[in-house]
Amino acid sequence: MKLSLWQTLTGLFLALLLFPACYQEIELKPSDTPPRLVVYSLFSPDSIFKVRVGRTVAINEFRNPDTLLWLDDAVCSLFVNDHFLEVLTDTGLGYYVSTSNYHPQPDSVYRLVVDHHVYGRAETQSSIPPGQMQILSVYKQDSALMEGTDMNPRPISYAKITINNDLQVAHYLELFLTQYEYHLGDSTIYTTPGVDIVKEPLGTLSSGLTLSSTNSLIFSSSLLSSGQNSLELYYYPLIYEIVMDTTFAYANLQVNLRILSPEFYNYLLSLERLDRSDYFDNPTFILSLPPTNLYSNVQGGYGLFAGFQQIRDSLSYPMSLDSGIYNYYRQIQSQIQ
Repeated sequence: MKLSLWQTLTGLFLALLLFPACYQEIELKPSDTPPRLVVYSLFSPDSIFKVRVGRTVAINEFRNPDTLLWLDDAVCSLFVNDHFLEVLTDTGLGYYVSTSNYHPQPDSVYRLVVDHHVYGRAETQSSIPPGQMQILSVYKQDSALMEGTDMNPRPISYAKITINNDLQVAHYLELFLTQYEYHLGDSTIYTTPGVDIVKEPLGTLSSGLTLSSTNSLIFSSSLLSSGQNSLELYYYPLIYEIVMDTTFAYANLQVNLRILSPEFYNYLLSLERLDRSDYFDNPTFILSLPPTNLYSNVQGGYGLFAGFQQIRDSLSYPMSLDSGIYNYYRQIQSQIQ
């Protein structure tokens, strides 16, 4: 007698229910991981050394972080090309600063040694990438692109940045935008750091770029030719003036270009990977990613000690609510109200 498909499936289901289950109790003993030093410092030629020192904290330590995390009794010794430079001065809340007014320079290797009587010693080193780059010009204009809905549109602007590349050795670069707004008759400065870059660049750098979730572009200077290059991108412009009771304002678009040391680049890359692995709305995507750790170049502890160069240029332009895209935005807002 042949069994039907339904009878076969029912039999298999009952067999699974009756199949004896095996259990084994496993006792987990939590390991006590001793606290370790945490060191953080970014330095460039236009700044003096400033370091913050703290320690790792167990997840069940619920206290005031300002009194728990940061250490004011460490000894931070700074070396340049293996020659002792100075001991940094404690200024409170874990900050240690240089009092010699020394500005770090490219082509030198800087080493930081942090000693603490409880948490031991941590060491790290980095350098500032050599070479030069210049931002020759910044150009922007409103585009016809829009995102969002008809009742809540979000305009998109276009920017073209011309840079001069004099780097003899390829380095990783980071490009990000900052916007400021000044209202006539109002002394307040409205700032939007970390402007969203919403579309991949066109033109010279059409491929090989990382559109970072930290609102910046990270790419290698090997994508640039020697001399003059153009970078085109789209971004979200300022829209504060839409809700302000004013008819005229000035905006300032600041372009920030960083030449990154390998340590700084690896840290930003790990931040990006960590952010991408945290998309709770896409569990399938999470499972497809390998475990991600935040990059650290501190031996005997955790943290980041990294050099970079930064070049800035800005473009100021008037913003009027009576023309162009802003007038359209103003009409939409009046309809909502």
